[in-house]
Amino acid sequence: MTGTGGGQVDAALAKHGLERRIGLRMPYVILSPLIAAETDLVLTTARWLAETMAENHPLVVKPVPVELTPVDLPMVWHERTHRDPRQRWFRQLLQRVAQEHASKTGAIRGSNGG
Repeated sequence: MTGTGGGQVDAALAKHGLERRIGLRMPYVILSPLIAAETDLVLTTARWLAETMAENHPLVVKPVPVELTPVDLPMVWHERTHRDPRQRWFRQLLQRVAQEHASKTGAIRGSNGG
Protein backbone atom coordinates (compact mmCIF):
# COMPACT_ATOMS: atom_id res chain seq x y z
CA MET A 1 0.00 0.00 0.00
CA THR A 2 1.11 3.57 -0.52
CA GLY A 3 1.26 4.75 3.09
CA THR A 4 -0.38 8.01 2.06
CA GLY A 5 -3.79 9.46 2.62
CA GLY A 6 -5.52 10.84 5.65
CA GLY A 7 -8.31 9.81 7.90
CA GLN A 8 -9.99 10.39 11.21
CA VAL A 9 -6.86 9.73 13.26
CA ASP A 10 -4.78 12.09 11.12
CA ALA A 11 -7.38 14.87 11.45
CA ALA A 12 -7.48 14.46 15.25
CA LEU A 13 -3.68 14.54 15.50
CA ALA A 14 -3.49 17.62 13.25
CA LYS A 15 -5.71 19.53 15.71
CA HIS A 16 -2.84 19.12 18.19
CA GLY A 17 -0.12 19.94 15.67
CA LEU A 18 0.87 16.28 15.41
CA GLU A 19 1.18 13.85 12.54
CA ARG A 20 1.96 10.20 12.16
CA ARG A 21 4.24 8.39 9.77
CA ILE A 22 2.32 5.54 8.18
CA GLY A 23 4.41 2.45 7.55
CA LEU A 24 1.64 0.19 6.24
CA ARG A 25 -2.02 0.32 5.28
CA MET A 26 -3.96 -2.92 5.03
CA PRO A 27 -7.27 -3.68 3.35
CA TYR A 28 -7.89 -6.55 5.79
CA VAL A 29 -8.62 -5.08 9.21
CA ILE A 30 -8.77 -8.48 10.90
CA LEU A 31 -5.14 -9.22 9.95
CA SER A 32 -3.71 -5.89 11.10
CA PRO A 33 -3.31 -6.88 14.80
CA LEU A 34 -1.38 -9.96 13.70
CA ILE A 35 1.03 -7.76 11.73
CA ALA A 36 1.40 -5.43 14.74
CA ALA A 37 2.13 -8.43 16.99
CA GLU A 38 5.01 -9.50 14.74
CA THR A 39 6.57 -6.09 14.00
CA ASP A 40 7.53 -2.86 15.73
CA LEU A 41 4.55 -1.05 14.16
CA VAL A 42 1.81 0.67 16.15
CA LEU A 43 -1.77 0.00 15.10
CA THR A 44 -4.84 2.19 15.41
CA THR A 45 -7.95 -0.01 15.23
CA ALA A 46 -11.26 -0.67 16.91
CA ARG A 47 -10.92 -1.31 20.65
CA TRP A 48 -12.95 -4.54 20.49
CA LEU A 49 -10.65 -5.96 17.82
CA ALA A 50 -7.50 -4.98 19.67
CA GLU A 51 -8.72 -6.42 22.97
CA THR A 52 -9.96 -9.62 21.36
CA MET A 53 -6.69 -10.21 19.51
CA ALA A 54 -4.62 -9.33 22.60
CA GLU A 55 -6.17 -12.30 24.40
CA ASN A 56 -4.14 -14.66 22.19
CA HIS A 57 -1.30 -12.57 20.77
CA PRO A 58 1.55 -10.51 22.26
CA LEU A 59 -0.16 -7.12 21.99
CA VAL A 60 -0.39 -4.18 24.37
CA VAL A 61 -3.67 -2.23 24.09
CA LYS A 62 -3.63 1.46 24.98
CA PRO A 63 -6.26 4.18 24.44
CA VAL A 64 -5.75 6.58 21.55
CA PRO A 65 -4.10 9.75 22.95
CA VAL A 66 -6.55 12.07 21.14
CA GLU A 67 -10.33 12.19 21.03
CA LEU A 68 -11.80 10.45 17.98
CA THR A 69 -15.27 10.87 16.54
CA PRO A 70 -17.27 7.61 16.39
CA VAL A 71 -17.35 6.05 12.92
CA ASP A 72 -20.56 4.81 11.33
CA LEU A 73 -20.20 1.37 9.74
CA PRO A 74 -23.27 0.67 7.63
CA MET A 75 -24.56 -2.76 6.72
CA VAL A 76 -24.72 -3.32 2.98
CA TRP A 77 -26.34 -6.17 1.11
CA HIS A 78 -27.38 -7.06 -2.40
CA GLU A 79 -30.88 -6.09 -3.47
CA ARG A 80 -31.83 -9.69 -4.27
CA THR A 81 -31.41 -10.66 -0.60
CA HIS A 82 -33.31 -7.66 0.77
CA ARG A 83 -36.56 -9.59 1.34
CA ASP A 84 -35.07 -13.01 2.04
CA PRO A 85 -36.36 -14.01 5.52
CA ARG A 86 -33.07 -15.65 6.53
CA GLN A 87 -31.07 -12.63 5.46
CA ARG A 88 -33.47 -10.24 7.23
CA TRP A 89 -33.20 -12.35 10.41
CA PHE A 90 -29.40 -12.28 10.21
CA ARG A 91 -29.28 -8.49 9.65
CA GLN A 92 -31.62 -7.98 12.61
CA LEU A 93 -29.43 -10.26 14.73
CA LEU A 94 -26.34 -8.24 13.79
CA GLN A 95 -28.17 -5.02 14.61
CA ARG A 96 -29.24 -6.35 18.02
CA VAL A 97 -25.72 -7.53 18.88
CA ALA A 98 -24.29 -4.17 17.79
CA GLN A 99 -26.83 -2.30 19.92
CA GLU A 100 -26.05 -4.48 22.95
CA HIS A 101 -22.36 -3.80 22.44
CA ALA A 102 -23.09 -0.07 22.11
CA SER A 103 -25.00 -0.03 25.36
CA LYS A 104 -21.91 -1.42 27.09
CA THR A 105 -19.30 0.73 25.35
CA GLY A 106 -21.11 3.66 23.75
CA ALA A 107 -19.26 2.74 20.56
CA ILE A 108 -22.05 2.33 18.02
CA ARG A 109 -24.65 4.89 17.01
CA GLY A 110 -27.99 4.36 15.18
CA SER A 111 -28.65 1.74 12.56
CA ASN A 112 -31.31 0.40 10.26
CA GLY A 113 -31.20 -3.37 9.91
CA GLY A 114 -34.29 -3.74 7.62
